Amino acid sequence: MKSLQEHLVVPIDETADVRAQLVHAPSESIVLQPFVFSFIRLALYCALVVCSCGILLIVSVWFPQVFTRIARKRIPFASVGDADYVLILVHGEGFRARWVECPVHRQSDEHTKVPWVWFEFKKHRYVYNFDRGDFQRYLSTICEDLECIRARTHDGLDEYMVTSKIELFGPNRVLIDKPHVLMLIFVKLVHPFYLFQLFSAGVWFWEEYTVYAIVILVLSATSMTYEIYSEVSNSNRLRSMLVPGDILVVEEGPMCADVLLLSEYKTSFLHAGSTISTVREGDEGCKGVVLSTGFSTGKGELFRSILFPKPIVFEFERDSYRYLAVLWLVAIAAFIKRVSEGSKVGTPFAETVVNSLDLITVAVPPALPLVLSSGIGFAMKRLQEGGIFCIDSQRVNLCGQISCFCFDKTGTLTQEHLSFAGVDVSLFHSAPSRATSTQTIDIPSRFRLGMATCHGLSEHDGNLQGYLLDMAMFEASEFTLRHLHNKTEGNYVAIVITKDDTSKKYGIIKRFPFDATCQRSSAVVEEIATGKRFIFVKGSPEAVSAISTTTPPDLKHKTLSYSADGYYCIGFGVKELNPSISFDFNSREQVENGFEGLALFKNELKPETKNMIEELDIAVIDGGRAALAVPERKA
Repeated sequence: MKSLQEHLVVPIDETADVRAQLVHAPSESIVLQPFVFSFIRLALYCALVVCSCGILLIVSVWFPQVFTRIARKRIPFASVGDADYVLILVHGEGFRARWVECPVHRQSDEHTKVPWVWFEFKKHRYVYNFDRGDFQRYLSTICEDLECIRARTHDGLDEYMVTSKIELFGPNRVLIDKPHVLMLIFVKLVHPFYLFQLFSAGVWFWEEYTVYAIVILVLSATSMTYEIYSEVSNSNRLRSMLVPGDILVVEEGPMCADVLLLSEYKTSFLHAGSTISTVREGDEGCKGVVLSTGFSTGKGELFRSILFPKPIVFEFERDSYRYLAVLWLVAIAAFIKRVSEGSKVGTPFAETVVNSLDLITVAVPPALPLVLSSGIGFAMKRLQEGGIFCIDSQRVNLCGQISCFCFDKTGTLTQEHLSFAGVDVSLFHSAPSRATSTQTIDIPSRFRLGMATCHGLSEHDGNLQGYLLDMAMFEASEFTLRHLHNKTEGNYVAIVITKDDTSKKYGIIKRFPFDATCQRSSAVVEEIATGKRFIFVKGSPEAVSAISTTTPPDLKHKTLSYSADGYYCIGFGVKELNPSISFDFNSREQVENGFEGLALFKNELKPETKNMIEELDIAVIDGGRAALAVPERKA
């Protein structure tokens, strides 16, 4: 079972209070401006709204920063801890900048005598750090050593710790805010398109075009009602009162938090949203520790990616506004010309202005918003019939412009398994030295040991389980794996034994799982008989060479050559530790070093793939390096 530290990789001082156990993450805001409440400035804003006949209120809906900068008092960033509100730049710049105002909350802490100061942005809490003098994004995630957690398995958290963590992290709730109906109606009404429709309808009623005006208003109201109904009906709630660090007894049914099992089970990590079908309880039940709650869980992050997607500049919408702006300019020019001609022939000014307004109401089609809303509405309804739900209607327009879909080849074009093809350790030499899968004995001993230990495989009921590439690599090493469930054979995660000499045993002290950011994994291994320790690193050739003191001169050329021949290339590194130097095994940056060679794998095509490719005009998309897609294209 993976240790808790391997899941989090965050050190902690066990003597620190709950504040030191916070797990912080990079901020998702671009610019943050602090403000405080000001009654005088708020009164000034209200007066300006009245004097402008509500125009300032409409502008504030379009640009929220206008309200904050008029109705609030800005303070220096050095005093951000005293702010009542923060204005956050989400994305964009200049006229297209998108700002959001967030209220700042304060809660007293009787234990530390220091208040919690925080605000919520994109469903994550930003807590004020008094030492740094700024806000940091904290996750509802536990940050403790596994041994400390096991020590409180029977008692769990005390009442004070539970209360403190609820105040800090909030309740375990994936809560999608339900929009207020009246606010939605107001926001729709002040949209430029709908404002123009109201203006046009007023002109038509004045000129007694009553039927046409009523038809437009009724259809627009129907379209608006449907949009509001769709938004309100998509709200959903999930609630529970767990906090990170809680010890719970796992029972059958859905999980409402990310939980790490404290017992030796096949699956040591349970994700929020998964359903437990069967639980085999021991003497004390199946216990687990709550790792993450709310929007910090894997399920919560999925909801956040849906609620707050990456900003996209919609060219279609921007071009439509430009087109309408040009029509407005033409209509205004015609309006001025018509008023001028009316004054020359003696027509009353008021009558001339009203008649001239017809040009503006006709220049921009008043039914355009209705047509756009209807088209998007029908598209969303058809998507819902197929089980696809969309909360951002603008994305439907974006998808409508897609004319070609490209699918990943993983599991579709190739076989389900990988086969080990050999290794290349000749990168520092001129002569080739590739060993095939039938020549395992020719693989250097240290390379074989790296293949046997640098992986994330586990053993259950005598069967290996894990990533297919790791399984193919381990089987080719001709070692056997035995996981330890007690401390009788040292402080090892697992032990590997050579098949030809069972007296040679190697213990895996520490595993660093694969990290997509650095594109590598590693393991700390000890030869039990001699006490020698090694660091083995496995990953993409580029990632392994980047941390190596010596890099083969023709590594890139050989990698491309093997990829063109249809091989998957995995780089290996190794370093023997000096026993006189202490290493921090909790920091992977201190233990990885040294390039050893390449491990080669084959991922054969399925029998029907070639005929299928001949029928399709395809574009290859691959989740890894670009060179890995070359063999599939050449096939």
